[in-house]
Amino acid sequence: MKRASCSASTALAVTLVARETLAQSEPPTELTPRVIEAPAATSLPAARVPTLEELRFAPGSAARIADENTTRFRARTRERILSATLASIGAAAIGGGLSAGGAMVPLVLCWSCAGQTIASGAVFGAMAAATAFLIPAAYQGLANRFDARGSYWATFAGFVGGAAAGALFATPILTIRAISAPVAYTVLATAAVLPFVGQALGYELSARPLLAHETPRAPRAPQWAATVSVDGQGATSLVVAGVF
Repeated sequence: MKRASCSASTALAVTLVARETLAQSEPPTELTPRVIEAPAATSLPAARVPTLEELRFAPGSAARIADENTTRFRARTRERILSATLASIGAAAIGGGLSAGGAMVPLVLCWSCAGQTIASGAVFGAMAAATAFLIPAAYQGLANRFDARGSYWATFAGFVGGAAAGALFATPILTIRAISAPVAYTVLATAAVLPFVGQALGYELSARPLLAHETPRAPRAPQWAATVSVDGQGATSLVVAGVF
């Protein structure tokens, strides 16, 4: 028993010595903290917000298109009046020729028929009335192609008013027996011109420039602008500005 107790004491002592030796030979592992640096927040320069005046006159904006249309409307006034007047004179010539030809149809078809003169006069009157509506229509149709929009009924009223003024001007003078041929021709020419002058005045008084949506191939750009900005702390902001 005594020997066994001694052996156990010896083994315990050897174990303790071995543990102490290992503890001295292997230094303890030190844990070094690792610092992770977070990337800095992206900072974008704040976009400049366009002013309302810049948006108003930006390319494609309704206000800019309206200003350009107004400029073209005023610049093409003479060209519009001259071209449309020539078109209406052409319509008058065509309508007058058709009216005269239509009046001859009853006479050609039946020389000896009763009432042929009445029929001829009725055909001529109907076609002449149609021509009276055709002439202002020709004027308005061509004038509208020169960056303008005018009223047909104002043009028609001007034409009728000019014709009435021409009749009032010519009738008293032509009834004078002592009037010479040159004076008579001058009076007739003046009376014939007044309807075309009247329709031009009627159209131009009612005319206006084209609107933005009436402009051919008008750009359809939005009338607003949006900008996004990010500050140094990562905060995002949205700015919307426009003309409504």
